[in-house]
Amino acid sequence: MSIHVMPNRGASSFSRLLAAAIFALSLSATAQTASAQGRATVTVGKPFLTNSADPTKASNSWALTSHGVAQNLYTIDREGRMVPQLAESVTRTGDNVWQIRLRQDVRFSDGAPMTAAEVVTGLERTLKLLPPARASVGAAMLKAIDGRTIEIRPERPVAVMESVLAEWALVVYRVLGEDAFAFTGPYRIVSVKANNELALEPNPHYPGADNRPAIRIRYFADTNPMALALEAGELDLAFQIPAETLGRLRARGEISTTTILGGYQYYVIPNTARPPLDDARVRRAIQAAMDPSVMVRAARGGEVSKGFFPPPYPFSLNETYQHDPALAVRLLDEAGWRPGADGIRAKDGKRLSFSLVSLSSWPDMQVYSPIVRSQLAKVGIDIVPRVVENFLAVATPGDFDLLFRVTHGAPAGDPIFQLNDALRSTGSRNFGKYKSAELDRVLIELEAASALDRRWQLAREAQRMVRAEAPIIPLAVTPFHIGTSKRLKGYEVFGADYYILRDDLVVSD
Repeated sequence: MSIHVMPNRGASSFSRLLAAAIFALSLSATAQTASAQGRATVTVGKPFLTNSADPTKASNSWALTSHGVAQNLYTIDREGRMVPQLAESVTRTGDNVWQIRLRQDVRFSDGAPMTAAEVVTGLERTLKLLPPARASVGAAMLKAIDGRTIEIRPERPVAVMESVLAEWALVVYRVLGEDAFAFTGPYRIVSVKANNELALEPNPHYPGADNRPAIRIRYFADTNPMALALEAGELDLAFQIPAETLGRLRARGEISTTTILGGYQYYVIPNTARPPLDDARVRRAIQAAMDPSVMVRAARGGEVSKGFFPPPYPFSLNETYQHDPALAVRLLDEAGWRPGADGIRAKDGKRLSFSLVSLSSWPDMQVYSPIVRSQLAKVGIDIVPRVVENFLAVATPGDFDLLFRVTHGAPAGDPIFQLNDALRSTGSRNFGKYKSAELDRVLIELEAASALDRRWQLAREAQRMVRAEAPIIPLAVTPFHIGTSKRLKGYEVFGADYYILRDDLVVSD
């Protein structure tokens, strides 16, 4: 539920004021009830935070799921399997026609029952407004067959609908007004302070609400202060703390730490719309010059990447990239870039110099950046580091030469979503503006292939093409370092940063 309630367009000023007043009173009453019950509050630190309840804005759908507010029709369980969440089943009923049967015991956070019509309204809105939602299905047609059955006709061929329904963009919600929404997760929003904190309360219409604590999520743009806040007893859970703080935190005794690998990888994305990064020889030289094993050791966590997808996915390439500075030198020579007096190469009077953008909230990037600079300098490439707080503000308009990205390779357990979204010529998050008719052809065949052996074969073929052209350069499987206070003893985070707050979170006071 959004903290801003606005009725549909055309409503009078009086009705808008009345709606806002009623909503404010309801929040006040809820807060008073929680206070009267003496409900415990858990404080969580994160380097990301939704700034509104609108699931079609930026990556809000993913963040709302991580916060325990939103859910999908299908999800990925602790073992990495696709399992029903708000759906009961998916059945193929025709040529690329599917029917989804909904659970009948689900209510939205405002108390309304989850119906097929409500789910269709929300998904149609998301497909219209959020480009990543169309990565696998295109402009899909949806309709409610009855109160619990949805029919979906994707524009693109779909072989594994369960995976599509588990994609982060396709959360289920009820539209209450122009800027008001109800979700189905174990928590609901009480208040939002943009780029600061988020207050949650148990969703009273989700089973077990009386045993669930209230949640306060604090945003940290820099994760070192987050580790200090955990150490000072201000946090019960700190997600993504720097590796160098783990020993100090464990020494306190009352703090537990753990490190998980959840399917994310660090990548470097060259902006192929900017010469000379439109030359595959230059991109391949950058790829060959970098040695991720040095980065992993320096960051004290993670594993060197073995393809676009990390192990243990069955479609992973599982072939370590070759660190070969001599190859990098040959490729740059071939492309006409000659070493200058300072060792940096030049061509037609222009030095071979690139900016490298990293995100402030990912501490490993700050470890990797000077290493990349040093390694590329050895083959005659100058790197100018640049640190930003807002990834999409730089990535979406292409305001970079080289860009660190960290993302989940297969968030819904299947290879097609991320390949389509990040590398297809029409991909909504193809930040490097890479275009390859040959790769597009492989992806079109992959999305239609129903036999698993063929899907995995095509996924590996696509990864080999990525390796050969270097439109994205995988570096390392991402470690997530997590600290918890004794109040959350035994609570385990899984699925990287997708499912941090769940319905099994309990407080041990």
